[in-house]
Amino acid sequence: MNEGKIYSELIYKLFKEGKVNFIDLVIKKIKNEGKSHILRDILSYVLEKYYEEKNLLRGKIKLAFKEDLEEVINLLEKKLKKRVEVEKIEIDKSLILGGIFLSKNLKVDFSLKKILKTFIS
Repeated sequence: MNEGKIYSELIYKLFKEGKVNFIDLVIKKIKNEGKSHILRDILSYVLEKYYEEKNLLRGKIKLAFKEDLEEVINLLEKKLKKRVEVEKIEIDKSLILGGIFLSKNLKVDFSLKKILKTFIS
């Protein structure tokens, strides 16, 4: 296990226990050792673990046109069996209908093109 992973696990454990003062000490230790470059990876890991634990999927959504976003999110949540949080919304003129949801590890394509391809195949 590499050092960044060890610090990430430690900070996440402290975060879950609400020990903010200890998190500050660990971050100061990392900075004092000249390893500030791993802080971004640690933050990314802690957030990923937190979202996983909360059954939350965050990502961006590309839509053909401005639709009822709440309805789209409800449909995604039903399909994925997770809470969905949209960080960014884009209107994509290349889409005819529907859209695409993109998270760090997942792509859900509910565009007309994808639906037609699935139907025809």
